[in-house]
Amino acid sequence: MRDFFAIIAIILAVIGLGVFQVPDENALVAAGIKAAADGAVYQEKHPVRITVKGREITASGRVETEAEARSIEARLTALDGVEHVIGDWVILPNADPFDIRFEVQDGKVSVAGFVPDEPSKAAILAALALQEADLTVAAGVPDRDWAELAHRLAQDMPRLMQGEAQLTGRRVQITGQIHLPTQKKALEQRWAVVPDGYESATDLRAVDDGLPYHVTLTRDAIMGASAAGKLPPDVLPEALSGFAADFTHAPFALDYTGFEQALELGLTLFAPLPHGSLSVAPGVIYVQGGPLSADQIAGLTQRADEAPDGYTVQLAFVPEGDGKALTLTASWDGAQLTLSGHVPANFWGKAEAQSLSPEEYLAWQAGFAETVSARLSFAPHPDLGSWSDPFWRALPALAALNRGELSLIDGNIEITGTAKDPAARHKAAQVLGQAGTMSVLLEDDGAPARFSVTFDAAIGGTIIGKLPAGLTPDSLAEVFGLPPLRGTVRVAPDGDGGDVLTRLAYLSDWLDLVDGFTLDFDEGQTSLTVFALPGMEAGALQERMRADMPGLTVHVDTAAPPLEGTRRRHVFLDEAQVFSSGYWLPSLSFEPSVDACTRQSRAVPEIPFERGRFIPAFRSYWPLAHHAAVARQCARFGGQTGVISAQVSVSEIPALNRQLSRRRAEAVRQALIERGIGEDKLQTRAADDLSGPDRIVVGWQ
Repeated sequence: MRDFFAIIAIILAVIGLGVFQVPDENALVAAGIKAAADGAVYQEKHPVRITVKGREITASGRVETEAEARSIEARLTALDGVEHVIGDWVILPNADPFDIRFEVQDGKVSVAGFVPDEPSKAAILAALALQEADLTVAAGVPDRDWAELAHRLAQDMPRLMQGEAQLTGRRVQITGQIHLPTQKKALEQRWAVVPDGYESATDLRAVDDGLPYHVTLTRDAIMGASAAGKLPPDVLPEALSGFAADFTHAPFALDYTGFEQALELGLTLFAPLPHGSLSVAPGVIYVQGGPLSADQIAGLTQRADEAPDGYTVQLAFVPEGDGKALTLTASWDGAQLTLSGHVPANFWGKAEAQSLSPEEYLAWQAGFAETVSARLSFAPHPDLGSWSDPFWRALPALAALNRGELSLIDGNIEITGTAKDPAARHKAAQVLGQAGTMSVLLEDDGAPARFSVTFDAAIGGTIIGKLPAGLTPDSLAEVFGLPPLRGTVRVAPDGDGGDVLTRLAYLSDWLDLVDGFTLDFDEGQTSLTVFALPGMEAGALQERMRADMPGLTVHVDTAAPPLEGTRRRHVFLDEAQVFSSGYWLPSLSFEPSVDACTRQSRAVPEIPFERGRFIPAFRSYWPLAHHAAVARQCARFGGQTGVISAQVSVSEIPALNRQLSRRRAEAVRQALIERGIGEDKLQTRAADDLSGPDRIVVGWQ
C-alpha cells in the first residue's frame, strides 16, 4: 500500500512540473542538483551563486585564488547527476599588508583600504554614515577578528575632532585630538583590549582640561586684586579685562547653560566690595566681603533674585566695624586655658564647621583638654584677612609650657611663660618657629641626673630617669646603634650630655656579643651589667670589655638559655635567629641542594684565629653560628655531609702549616658538633691550597 501511494506522489509531482517530454532537462533533477550544489558551497568565505540548467552548473562569485576556484568546481563536479561545471569567477587582489586607514578632518571621517568581504564594507559605511568609500574587497585578511576591529574603528573615529587610525595586519594605531579627558580615557581603555595576537597603540590628546567654567576673584587692601578661572570661548567681561592673562578659555563651548549671565550678576554683586572674594561655578554664585553699610547689604541681597535658572546665590557680607581694635590673649596656668580680647564675629567658625564646641576644638587643634574659660567680645564683622590664623598656629606652643601667655596684638604673636625643661622649651620654640617671639624660663626639680638604660637583644632598649642637658634618648640610641629607646625621661637644665655620649660610644662595639645589658648612670658614675650570649665565656668577655671601657664599672654574667627552638629577631644585628643546642644561630631558609649549601658556606664571614693558634679567636661566635646554621639546614634537613678544610700559610715550614690546617679544621668540626650538628655529617680533610690567606672552607656532598 505504501509503495502505491509513493508511485502516485511521484506521478503527481511530474505532472505538476510538466517535464515529461525531455528527461535530461527534468526540472526535478535540476532542482536536486541545485540544492546539493548550494549545500556544497554555503560555507565558502565569499558568497557563491549557483545556477543549474539541466545537468550543467554555473558557479559565479569572488574567490581569493585560482586554486580556490578549481577546488569549488571539483566539489561541484563530484555531485551526483552533474555532467558539466562552468566557473564565472572574480579573483580578488591579494593585499599585503591588509590595511584600512581612517582620517578625521574637521569632524568628517574618510576611509580607504581593504576589506575582506562586502558585509564588512557595508558595516563600515553604515557606521560612518557614508554611501561609498575607497574600500576594496581583497584577499589576505589575517583572521576573522580583523573585520570586527575595523568595524570598531569605524564606530570610534567620529569621536575624534582631528586624527587618524590605521589597522595594518594585526596592529592598530590611533592618533589625534579628542574633546575631553574622560572621552580620551574611555577610548584608551576600550582599545587596551584587543584579540590575542593583536597589538594596539593610542596617542590621543584632550584639547580641554575637563574642568567646568569657573571664576575666582579676590580683592584685598594690602595684596590688591587677583583673578583666575576658565571662561567660555571668546568671552571676557569688561570687569575682568585687566586679568586676561590669568584666565584660560575653553577650546569649545561646554554645556553649562546660564554661566555667562551668572558671571555678570556675580561681578555686579562684587563690584562695591572694598575687600572680599567672588566665586562663580556651574550652579552657584558665592560672594563674601565688606565692610558695607546696611543699605548696601540690603540692595545687593535683593539683586540675588536675578540669578539665572539653576543657579543659587550665597552671600556673606560684612557690616561696617565698631571701631575697636582686634586683640586676643590666651593664658595657661597648667590647669585652665583662659581666652580674652576683642575678636571677629566668626572666631569660633572653624569649630562650628567641625561640629565641635570651643573646648573640643581647642583640645583637637592644640592639645588643651582641660577647662577652657572664654571672656571674649565680638566685632560685627567676620575674620576677612585670616587675622586669627597666626593665633591658631602658635597655640600648640603654649600647650608645651607649664604655664604661659600668648598674645596677638596688631598681627604680632608673643609667648611668655615657663617650661619644665629644655626639651619642652625647645618643642615650644619649634612649634612657634618664625611666627612670633618667645621668652620662656626653665623649671627643674633640682635632682641630679640619674638614668638607666636596659637592653634586650630580642626587644630593644628602654630608658628611665633624668638625663643631663644635651643628652636625649635618640642620641643614646644613635651612639649605641640601636632602634629608638622606649620610655619617658626628664632632662636636667645642666650637665654635659656630649661627654656622656663619648664615654658610652665604645659600648656599641660589643652589642653583637651580648644578650642584654643594664647601664646605670648616677651623677657621672657609670656601671654596666652585661649578660653574655649563651655558650660564650662570661669571664673572657668581661676581661675584654673592662680593657676597652676603663671609665665604666663592668660586670658580665651569662644569660639564662631560652627553650630549644625559641626564635627572635636580634634588634642590633637586625637578624632572625633560632636557639639550638645551647647557641643562638641565624635562622636561614633555603633549598638545601649541594650548590646552594656551598654558596651559603662561602658567604659566611671568616672565622678569626690567633696567629699560629688552632682554637677560634674570641670574636668567632657569630661566624661559627653562621656555619652551624648552614650545616643545620644542609645536614639535618638536606641529609648532606659537610667537608671542612683549613687553608693555612702562617709558617714558612709546610709541615707546620699542614699540622695547623688539620687542627683548625678539627676545631671547627668540634665547634659545629657542639652546636647540634651530627658527627656523622661532618668530615675534615687536608686543604687543597696552603699558599693563600688563612681561611676555613666548607664543602658539601
